[in-house]
Amino acid sequence: MLSPDIKLVMDYLQLLFGMAVILLTSADILFTVLFPQGAGPLTTALTRALSYIPRALQGRWESTARRLLGGSSLVAIVIVWIAILWWGWWLVFGADPNGIVSSSEETGADSWERLYFTGYMFFTLGLGDYVPENNFWRVVTTIGSSCGLFFVTLSITYLMPVLSAAIEKYQLSQLVANLGSTPEDILFQHWD
Repeated sequence: MLSPDIKLVMDYLQLLFGMAVILLTSADILFTVLFPQGAGPLTTALTRALSYIPRALQGRWESTARRLLGGSSLVAIVIVWIAILWWGWWLVFGADPNGIVSSSEETGADSWERLYFTGYMFFTLGLGDYVPENNFWRVVTTIGSSCGLFFVTLSITYLMPVLSAAIEKYQLSQLVANLGSTPEDILFQHWD
């Protein structure tokens, strides 16, 4: 069993690590969504990793994977952003074993219950079966709920125009491909 001093230090380190995860992921989301120059480091690493999937496949599966990669990688990026933010908030709330309590029994929430609490707090569901134990954790809950509302909305707002632009690009490529297979074909077929 750990001494109370070591446990307290580990709780503070967990709190700091959770806050760092939230801040770094938030910065990555903001950089990717708000700046047209490119993606944040997390998003860049994820898209590079996903780009290896079609290369690893051989034959007809490779072309199918390439077609599906664009839209599915965007959805994967948003899912990873949200999952990492949720994990960061779970780490923050896990730093105090008695910070979240059951509203009916007034006992501290275990790890799974804190994961459940941070999930519904992050997605602003707010069921009330687990509640923050004191004013500090109530304020942290409010900040976490605001973070969830902002970043989930921002992620979805980012996803929609990018997917729309990808669909328009695909439709334009199909239109050009239907005009003819070579510039000469296009010219002969549409001379008048």
